[in-house]
Amino acid sequence: MAGRLEARPGDFIVGQDGILRLTYRAQFCDDYADPQVLLAAIREAVLGL
Repeated sequence: MAGRLEARPGDFIVGQDGILRLTYRAQFCDDYADPQVLLAAIREAVLGL
């Protein structure tokens, strides 16, 4: 169907300044982001690098 929105799992990390540091959309429910990438984005968001 054209124009149909489908919910897909995803991870979003937002810095304290409101800037998106990471947006990750999974193709399938078991397609997780690499934990090292998530931790690096969290570190960046917290420290404001």
